Amino acid sequence: MDTPQTVSLWDWTDESQQGPIASVIIKSADPRQILFWIKFNPDDPHDLIANSQERVTFLQWTEGNSKFEFYSPRIEKRDFASTDKSAEDLTKSVFIPKTEMAVTANKGGDILVWDKSLILEGVGEANEKRLIKVVTLNAVKDPKGPYTAITMLTTVHD
Repeated sequence: MDTPQTVSLWDWTDESQQGPIASVIIKSADPRQILFWIKFNPDDPHDLIANSQERVTFLQWTEGNSKFEFYSPRIEKRDFASTDKSAEDLTKSVFIPKTEMAVTANKGGDILVWDKSLILEGVGEANEKRLIKVVTLNAVKDPKGPYTAITMLTTVHD
């Protein structure tokens, strides 16, 4: 069963604007792929990052185009050093100010680092971000679960 989800952007500063200036419908057969977190790029309001429990989605819009362009890079279990970890249970994503990078946290205590694609065979398109590194920040096992989660990410400008 597909679960459609609409992401829309309104220009709240323009009172004459009727409806959103950009939208996209993202369909998923898996409820764990429903987007629950979304952030703007602080350096470019045309770029957004969103995540579900299992996926990270990069969205972009251009002036005059009513549809978002979007892509969701692959995350493989082999990207993680520990064999009992995976991309599941992603929590938050943010752009790193004044860079091309973004990061995503997960409940396994890891930070996934995204950067522009190097256009390797079969890996992304020009200007698309891809997973370049997984950094374990908290590998401490919690007595109530496998690892201590990273549940909040924020950036401090300058």
